[in-house]
Amino acid sequence: DFITSILKGFPTSAINIGKYPTRDQVHKLKKVRAENLINRLRKQPNPALLSLLHRRLQRMQTTSRTVKQRILRCEKMRALIEKHVPSIKMPRGASSSHHLYWLFPIITPHPDDISKKMNNLGYDIPRGTSQLRCVTSFLDDDEKDECPNTTKMMRDVLYVPIASLGMRNAEMEQLVSTLATVSNMTFNFDISNKRKRSKPRLPYNIISVLMLALVVDSCALQILPTSVVLRQVLPGMLCFLLALLLALHILRVTIGKYYLKCSKSFARLCTIMKGASSADKIDEYVPPALINSGAELIDGFGNHMQEYELCKHDVLRLPAVGDFGVRKRQVLLAGSTGFIGSLLLRELLMNRSKLGIEGGVVVICRSKRNQNATERVKALLARSLFAFMSDEEKETLVTVVEGDVSCPRLGMLKEDFQRLVADMDISHVINSAACVNFTEPLENAAESNITSALQLQSLTKKLKDKDAKYVYLSTAFVHGNKKGSKENPLPETLFDFKQYDPLELYKSMMESQSYASSAMQDLGFPNTYTFTKSICEHLLMKDKEVETTIIRPSIVGPAVETPFEGWAGEKPSTLVAGACLYLKSPCNIWAFGKERAAVIPVDVVCRFVISKTFETSKESENYLIPGKDGHSTPCDSDQFSQESYRSSEESYIFPSENRNDLHTEKEKVPRIVQKFCCQSIHNAVWNSSSPPSTGFLWYDYACAIVQLASARGHVDKVLAYMVLLFSFKFFLAMDLSLKTFRKVHRIVVHGPILLVTAFCQFLGLRPKFLSRLDRLSPFLDLPVLFFPFTMATYHFDSSLHAPLQFNAERYMFSTILAAESFVNRMNERLSKINERRNSWENIKTEDADSCNSTVVAGKNYNMKTSDLWWSLTQPNGNYAIRVIGWIVIKILRSISTEVTIDVESFSQVAKAKEAMENKRVGEDEERKELFVVLAPTHRSLLDFIILSFIAFSNPELGLDIPNIAAADDFSRIPILGFFAKLAGAFFLARGKKGIDPSLQKKVQSLKKSHGTSYPTCFEVFLEGKRSRDRRFVKPKTGFLRCLMNTGGNHLIVPITVNYEAIPEQSDLTTEANGRSRSKLALPPLFSWLRNVRSGKINIGKIHVSASIPISLRSSDKIDINSVAKTVQQLQIRNVVVSHFHIKAGASILEVDSEIVEDSLRLLGSKLWSSIRNDNDKRRIGPLLPTSLSERWVIFLHYGHLYAQFLVNSHPPWAAWLNDCGFKKNEPSLALNANISLIVNLLKCQFDKADSTVKDTLSWLKQKGFSSPTQSHIMQYIREEECEVPALLLHQAISTCLALNSLSDTNDSEIAIQPLFQKSKHSESTPISFGGLTLPEESFGAWGYKDSRFVVNIDDDGSKIVTMKGDRYTISGRPMPKLISFLEDESELHVDPLKISLSSTPSVTIPDSDLTIHGLNVLLSILDNDRSRVSTGAIERTRHGTGHSQDDMYMIRNDSLSQLRLPDVVVYPQQESEVEELVSLAAKESWCIIPFGGGTNVCHATWCPPKTQDPRLMVSLDTRLMNKILAINVEDLTLHVQAGITGGDLVQEMQSRGFTIGHEPDSIEFSTLGGWIATKASGMKQNKYGNIEQIVKEVRVVSSAGKLWQHNQGNGASFERVSTGTDLCSLMVGSEGSLGIITSALIRIWPIPQIKEYDSVVFHTFDDGLRFVKDVSKLGALKPASVRLLDNTQFRLGQALKSKDTFVGSVKRKCMKTVVNLFAEKFDPNIMVCTTITFEGFDVEVKSQMSQIKALAAKHGGLCTGSEIGKAGYDMTYAIAYIRDFAMTYGYLAESFETFVPWSKVRIMIIETKKRLRKEHQDRALPGNPIITCRVTQLYDGGVCVYFYFCMNFENVQNPSHVFAEIEVAAREEILSQGGSLSHHHGIGKHRAHMMDRVNSENLKTVFMRLKDSMDPQNIFGARNGSYA
Repeated sequence: DFITSILKGFPTSAINIGKYPTRDQVHKLKKVRAENLINRLRKQPNPALLSLLHRRLQRMQTTSRTVKQRILRCEKMRALIEKHVPSIKMPRGASSSHHLYWLFPIITPHPDDISKKMNNLGYDIPRGTSQLRCVTSFLDDDEKDECPNTTKMMRDVLYVPIASLGMRNAEMEQLVSTLATVSNMTFNFDISNKRKRSKPRLPYNIISVLMLALVVDSCALQILPTSVVLRQVLPGMLCFLLALLLALHILRVTIGKYYLKCSKSFARLCTIMKGASSADKIDEYVPPALINSGAELIDGFGNHMQEYELCKHDVLRLPAVGDFGVRKRQVLLAGSTGFIGSLLLRELLMNRSKLGIEGGVVVICRSKRNQNATERVKALLARSLFAFMSDEEKETLVTVVEGDVSCPRLGMLKEDFQRLVADMDISHVINSAACVNFTEPLENAAESNITSALQLQSLTKKLKDKDAKYVYLSTAFVHGNKKGSKENPLPETLFDFKQYDPLELYKSMMESQSYASSAMQDLGFPNTYTFTKSICEHLLMKDKEVETTIIRPSIVGPAVETPFEGWAGEKPSTLVAGACLYLKSPCNIWAFGKERAAVIPVDVVCRFVISKTFETSKESENYLIPGKDGHSTPCDSDQFSQESYRSSEESYIFPSENRNDLHTEKEKVPRIVQKFCCQSIHNAVWNSSSPPSTGFLWYDYACAIVQLASARGHVDKVLAYMVLLFSFKFFLAMDLSLKTFRKVHRIVVHGPILLVTAFCQFLGLRPKFLSRLDRLSPFLDLPVLFFPFTMATYHFDSSLHAPLQFNAERYMFSTILAAESFVNRMNERLSKINERRNSWENIKTEDADSCNSTVVAGKNYNMKTSDLWWSLTQPNGNYAIRVIGWIVIKILRSISTEVTIDVESFSQVAKAKEAMENKRVGEDEERKELFVVLAPTHRSLLDFIILSFIAFSNPELGLDIPNIAAADDFSRIPILGFFAKLAGAFFLARGKKGIDPSLQKKVQSLKKSHGTSYPTCFEVFLEGKRSRDRRFVKPKTGFLRCLMNTGGNHLIVPITVNYEAIPEQSDLTTEANGRSRSKLALPPLFSWLRNVRSGKINIGKIHVSASIPISLRSSDKIDINSVAKTVQQLQIRNVVVSHFHIKAGASILEVDSEIVEDSLRLLGSKLWSSIRNDNDKRRIGPLLPTSLSERWVIFLHYGHLYAQFLVNSHPPWAAWLNDCGFKKNEPSLALNANISLIVNLLKCQFDKADSTVKDTLSWLKQKGFSSPTQSHIMQYIREEECEVPALLLHQAISTCLALNSLSDTNDSEIAIQPLFQKSKHSESTPISFGGLTLPEESFGAWGYKDSRFVVNIDDDGSKIVTMKGDRYTISGRPMPKLISFLEDESELHVDPLKISLSSTPSVTIPDSDLTIHGLNVLLSILDNDRSRVSTGAIERTRHGTGHSQDDMYMIRNDSLSQLRLPDVVVYPQQESEVEELVSLAAKESWCIIPFGGGTNVCHATWCPPKTQDPRLMVSLDTRLMNKILAINVEDLTLHVQAGITGGDLVQEMQSRGFTIGHEPDSIEFSTLGGWIATKASGMKQNKYGNIEQIVKEVRVVSSAGKLWQHNQGNGASFERVSTGTDLCSLMVGSEGSLGIITSALIRIWPIPQIKEYDSVVFHTFDDGLRFVKDVSKLGALKPASVRLLDNTQFRLGQALKSKDTFVGSVKRKCMKTVVNLFAEKFDPNIMVCTTITFEGFDVEVKSQMSQIKALAAKHGGLCTGSEIGKAGYDMTYAIAYIRDFAMTYGYLAESFETFVPWSKVRIMIIETKKRLRKEHQDRALPGNPIITCRVTQLYDGGVCVYFYFCMNFENVQNPSHVFAEIEVAAREEILSQGGSLSHHHGIGKHRAHMMDRVNSENLKTVFMRLKDSMDPQNIFGARNGSYA
């Protein structure tokens, strides 16, 4: 079926068209062609598709199981999506699910946005595929509307990668959870990194326009180069821009500091922003470590708490009211829906029993805005103000009467009026109704403020209770332009209207108004409100029949106590309204003087009103009666007669037409007794004699508003500066009058608005901002209306004396906050979005355990200006700090949802500073400067900038930008370190013991650089380094001691920085799991920034909170350790937990999140305030990591809370969770089911970790490791088997090993030895023989003494390897990556101070068996030259060993006792001396072992043990036989002694213009004779051949005498002869067993004309292998040397590179960029490299290079130039040094080579590496083995392959033997895979036991017989190779 469906086609429709087809026919033809195209694709699939089909059919059986699993996964995913994301659509129908099994398509409303966001979060959910396309894609554009539904469907489809990926259930659930979050987002806002912008600000727009103009200008200059106008405009525009920036700088410098100094209220009082109930709560916690430490906590709360209580104020106490029996008195209240009225209603109802008004309150209310009176009052009672009443009480105690007090009969129905007068028992009438509109017309103001008051007074007379009292709320500003003085305050009497009659004034207001208007101006009343109130008081006082009380409040502000601090009603009024106007329209101008504000809290007014309302006349002292002249005098009952009073009711309240009704009403309720009642007036304002601290100045109020508005983002900083400049500088200095200010206001404020409005009307436009201006216009004149009050101090006489407990500054700030709350509500109503509007939100939460946050950055932070403008306008910081701030806010917006701070906690710093200053003054202490020290937790590198950013962005908190004490690592990072220094950072050298003088000097200079007004602020991380697992690290105390030593008092502020996810958590967790610490560098930072820019980083939320500061006074004795511990104990209490943390904990414990959350609440944990609102569509939190260890790290953020329950059962684990001190274990908490469940699950996890470690430790001990290290144990724990995260295993290992005694290698105390120090055996001078000097080699290591690798620890702690000397190209260059490479590959730590094997050994060897006689005989042969005969220990050891790892290990381990060494070393110079020495050996029965350079690695120079050969052993060193005997330039041959070293030979030939062509890796020390004896091969064998092709003739001294052929072995050579077996073939590979080669005739070549290098990188080793195989077929075009390095060796070569210079770094990055642009991206962990050397003539080399490039391109390689090729060639000589360098630090390494045919090379390399790893693992060796290989020599039939094997031998018994066993196993694997036993190293004794795998038994017999015939006495008894 599958094949049929692939091959069948759809039927096509034929169409006949004429010669001139119609348009429809053309369209049909195109459609048919499209169908034919599809049919051809289906009928004739290409070979690639058929190949794919064939491969799938072949794999059908093996894939059937995976298909079933895929179907199950898809069904699971379908169910999850249907359950959790119902908005996502999937295919429907009977067989719809079958459509999901291939690509799993889903349809979403926002496919582009969802795909991008999911991709940023790590999920590849593409929007389309190349295999599914709509048919319309084959049609023309004008035909694509034929399938609109299909097109739309294909456009909206997303493909979820569930079918192809083997995702687990947990991963699928995580994917669906993320998909649900992203799908539910509202995409009308920007979910990318681009932030929303609100209204653009003018300064930024100006700069933008100028920059645009500059661009246009520049373009115009290019188009019109001769334009004079443009040439003049450009400089002008540039000058204007510079002038603007300069003006900004001057404004910021001059006004910025003034801005911070003008008010400290914000810093001290921002605690009340979240509500007074929680803000005033004092934390009485005292850290245990603080006790007896000498330090103390400074909270400072008492200085700024509002201790004023209404009930304790005598004047405000409620009067005692008698018992009224069955009467249920009521109070009539007018104006109950207003600001004062609503609170009056609340107080009356709350105190009804005490006031004797059990009948409740009668409320007169009018209909308004489509609501009748009942509905309005019901809405009022529904507010939280009246929550103390039940619904039934509200129904029975509040009687609503609909009416309008300004209308006739109070606007009531006749029935309601009658019921009110006759039926209700009303004892008091309170009139709080008024129209507080300063610009109200006189008639309206009179009607609202006078008529209504008189009507209510008249109503009072008609009430059933004839003693009813009338209370009227007036205003204190009824004295015209009088302000009073402290000596003569404004009295509580009526104002003297002089010649004006109040009654006539009232009449004038209601009629012509001219008389009233002139009187108002003449008497100096500032507005109609105060004028009408003053007149009303006179008219009310004329009526003596009603006891009338007038209350005169001043400016009424928000509540100070009741119902809560800062309550300001439902609408802004008076004082609050002014602040609201500034917050909404900051461009308005104000004038504020340094005058005392006449403000009274609304709850004080209400309590005062109630007190005076229910006060009897006998209790009052302020009762007055009106005199005939209009003045008020004290009341005397006999003074006035009834005739002197004339009721005002009938004369002037209403027009004449309404009087009849009133007379009728009056006649129905006649008064039986006419009496005179006294009146009283009371000023409800603080008495002028109140303490100054109980009031505030208008200036301070305005400054606080400006600071809050700017701090909370309502106002741009520049605008705030301008306000300060004009309102507080210019206007105060000019002493403006009201008239002048009105003119200025009209010009500055109204002028631009009128111009813009007129311009828009002229154009016929009506933009939206005009509508906003229309709504705002009624309030624009508030500054003018407020001017008389804000520019003067009013003094009043009053019975209200403000007590000292009244905190005026706090009250002032609560007023401003009330205004802001109104503005926030207005913004929400306008935007209709429930979201945080800006950086500071007044959050009230019912949970005490929730964290209170204020947003300062992140995606949820809405900045109203550009980031650059914001950073430039901040008042603090130099320009480096501003640039950093600009970058940081962008980064935080990209990576975090929100950055919040606990403002209340930071305000403690300002309070603590003030408290310390007060304490200093109180104790008369010597004046010392105060220094603030911020001590944050250290979890991320972001910590370094978070606090500085907070101080920079929120200067109103009173924190100076701190000087950061950073680790000196930062100073060495280019660019970053420079900016850090400019930003004020200074650097600490971590790990130093004792006092650091340079640090003290730096701290002292910083302390002197700041003034006392801005104390120096430091930021230091007491933990020293970042916590890798979020637990608290043991604090460091060095910097604190330095601070104390440098003098002054200090305030330590513990700060907790809480992260949901930490940016570098993955790396930190890896380090916590035992990996080495990664260095700080720019490339990782740039890589991270690229991820930030692309939106791939999401760390969720950040919350920063401070703890109570700690005081360190220099006069006290301070225990610094206890202080540091105290800091951590305070930090840990501010840890905040989010839902992300809870989910991580729930996942590792496999419980529900609700259980974890419930346990945290019970334990008192602070939770993020949005923890219940985790489904917020705006917020996409970080994803939980898949690593179990990382999830444990997240859990450890709050894991310390459970430590208290593990103290008894698991004390080590309890200390691990929390080492900062435990809380007292509460039994009630321990019994909680959820807490018990989590604690038990933790115990199970810990027990499992302990058990796993113990089992592994026992297994390792069985393997022979008695005391394995921590890393060794960790290596052999199978995490996937034990299911225990590595984090827990490390702690369990530490506990099990008891690290204090059985430590890991990192903590061992080992004597530090200088590297390569000379021992007593190596202090001698180089060996000299009659003017000839041998190379001075190292003893116990490869190479020259002056060339070696050494390690230096850099200032930043990095381990820098350098090669001493100057012999090699890498000499003297620092190599910072070599140790890191070794650590990364082996996964072990290299401690440079810990020497495993000294490189300067002292050896102990047996004495020589050489007798005096033997010595004398030898001397006689060697011309009695004592220097040529040696029995010294060093010489004997060196000649009895080679350079294998066995040899070096035995020397450096001083274990040579197990090895037999030669008894004597001799140095012949002539062939005749060699002949005599062989004869002497035959005579004395000695054994001679030839010695060349001693570079063998196969034990060829080892002496046979005495059990095999007891004869005296003589080592014959041929290196003095190093003379050039003859050169045949014409035949290109050279006759030379065999003892010459390769280095000398090359040098000699180069001086003569020739090369020998043979360059083995050991060329510097190996000899020509050694090359021949071992059958050596060189790097350039491709061109010159191996040693057997180079050597033509040899001369040999054997036991039979001299051996030679053809011209005595020193004449002309023959290219080829047919004379049987030749001597040369016999001696090549003889390994010193047949005789001593004394000289040889070899080929030479002229020095090549050109020598070039190249390198080619390939994607994989297989690509490189195919490349070198093709190169091997080039024949004569093969380059001289071709070496293929596998990835490990290539990276080793990169590690040997020196540290890049800036230019080198740029060059390397450019090259990398070019490579990635023009080639497929190379994976640095897979790619390989081939190094190539070309030699020859110019044409030859060019031809070779051309061939190489072609072959490289064929195999996907990229030529990377000669630099890498040359470096690879040079590395050959250095790599041997690395082996012995690694041995110094516990690593054994060795190389071994083989030849393998092309057909077997790949599988042989794979299997050999696999065998090496298996052998390493089977022996449970520590760390990972380092295995690498390279292909060196190429042949037509195969290659030579070099293997390198390296292992760590820490705690390994007899490691050299173990290494040898592994090497043997590798050799066996090589042989079994078709490789040779050796290619050019030879056999020696090391591999002799494996020769049975090479030679047959008969051949072995032949060789032994040959040996016997040539050396019957076995004088050359080395027993090497085939002659063993």
